[in-house]
Parts: sequence; structure tokens; C-alpha cells
Amino acid sequence: MSPRREEYGGLLELTKFKPPIKMEDTVLETFPWGEIRWIWNKKIDENAEQTMGQVIINPGKKNTFHAHPNCEELLYVLSGECDHWVGDEKYHLKPGMTIIIPRNVEHYALVTSPEPLKALIFYSSPTRETKTLGI
Repeated sequence: MSPRREEYGGLLELTKFKPPIKMEDTVLETFPWGEIRWIWNKKIDENAEQTMGQVIINPGKKNTFHAHPNCEELLYVLSGECDHWVGDEKYHLKPGMTIIIPRNVEHYALVTSPEPLKALIFYSSPTRETKTLGI
């Protein structure tokens, strides 16, 4: 028995451990404003317990005003800057900052830097739902 299995009383199944994921193995989804590379979710692995992706929003562009009725979202900025609206509040995000968006709260990001916004996005559900609201 491996030390990892012993640490948890032998309750973990080895099938739960996955090899590292390469960016070229992710699922690309493109939009008029940029792209999302889906790294982890239930469509990728039926045993997934959350969703992870990398979003890129192009300079001067904004993603669609939307909400996630079944999960909260965390967004961690890697590069670029944006104004991010969460409900009626506006926050200016820079590299190294994280914003937490509660379940079913409307939000969108507008890139304010000359370079694209690149961020990691995390959702508390493996089957993230999105409700598009317009604007």
C-alpha cells in the first residue's frame, strides 16, 4: 500500500488519481470576445467534482453578462487587467487578484489593458450552468 493510501486509511481508489493535464489536451471554446480552454469538468471526466478553465478576453472586449445558477465562480488573474462587474459593484482586477462570484449573481468582465486578460476560472460544480442575460 502506498503512503498516500495509508494516510487516508486505504479508502482512496487509485483510479481517482489522474496524470497531469497538458494545455494542448484541453477543450477549446471560442467566442467573439475571446476563448475558454476547459481543463476539467464532467464532460472531460465523469468523475470530476468541479470545473476548471483558462479564459482569455481580448483587449477592449467584454464577455457576455451572465450568471451561474448552480455554482459559485472564482477567477484568478494571470495577466492583463479588467473591470469586473458583480451585480451592481465594479472591481478593477490586476494580475495576482482573485474575485469570488456567488451562485446566481450576474457578472461580466471588460478588459481595460492593452493586452488580453488571461485568468484561471474555477466553479464549484462539475456541470457548470450559465444563464446569459444580454448586454
